[in-house]
Amino acid sequence: MTSLTVRAAATVLLACGAAVALDAQAIPLVSYSFGTAVANQTNTADLVAAHLAASPVTGLASVGDPVSHGYVELTPGSMAMMIRKGDEGGSAFHLSLTAQPGYTFQVTDAQFRVRVQDSAGSNRSVLMNANEEGWGSMLSTAGGDLWTTFTPGGFGWNSAHWADLVAHTDLTELDMYVGLKGNSSNTKIFLDWVTFDGDVFATADPGSGVPEPASGALAALALAALGVVRVRNRANLDGLDGAAGASRAQPGPDGS
Repeated sequence: MTSLTVRAAATVLLACGAAVALDAQAIPLVSYSFGTAVANQTNTADLVAAHLAASPVTGLASVGDPVSHGYVELTPGSMAMMIRKGDEGGSAFHLSLTAQPGYTFQVTDAQFRVRVQDSAGSNRSVLMNANEEGWGSMLSTAGGDLWTTFTPGGFGWNSAHWADLVAHTDLTELDMYVGLKGNSSNTKIFLDWVTFDGDVFATADPGSGVPEPASGALAALALAALGVVRVRNRANLDGLDGAAGASRAQPGPDGS
C-alpha cells in the first residue's frame, strides 16, 4: 500500500470514528408502566436508554408540594399511578430525563396515557423544560372526565412548541409536568403509562473521559495508519539522503 493510499484510508477511518461517536441510537428513551400488578407497583421507569437517567414519577399539589400517591390496575396487567385531589390537593405528575456527562439526547415522540375521573370539569396540560431554558406548554385543554392518550399532533397539542423541542439535539436535561386538575374534591387523576422515543448522541466533550468503544477503536486504528505513513515517509527521506550523499562522493567526469 502506498503512503497516499494509507493516508487516505486513515482519513476515512477518522471520519468514520467521528460518525460513530455522534450517530443516533434511534431507540426508545424511557417508558413507565408502574408495574404489572399490585405486587410490583412502582413509580420508577421500567426502561431507560443507555447513557440516560430517569427520575421516579412524583405527585404534586397545585402549589407544587409533593403529595402521596397510590396505584390502580386500570387495564389488566398494567398499573396506573393515582392521586386523589380530596386528600392533599394533588393535580400533577412530575418526571425528568437526564443525560450522563459526554452525551446528549433528542426527543422525537412522546405519549402520556391519562385518566381523569369525577372531575366536574378539568384542566389538562403538559409542560416541558429543556436544558433549564424555560417552561413550554406542549398541551392545554379543558373538559370533563376523560381517558385518553396525549400525543404530539393530538387535540390541544401545541405543534410550534413541540417543534422547538424536537429541534434540540443537545438535550442534557428534560423536566416534565403532566397536569390534570379537576374542579371537584372527589377528582382522581391517573397516569397509566408514559413513553418517550428519540436519539442518544455521544459528544466530543473532553470532560467525559471515556470515548465510545467503537469510535475509540477506529480512532486508534486511524492513528496507527498515520504512524505507518510517517515511518514510511521517514524511511523514504533517509533513502533519498543516502542516495544524494553517495552521488556527491563519486568523482565527476573530469576526475575531480
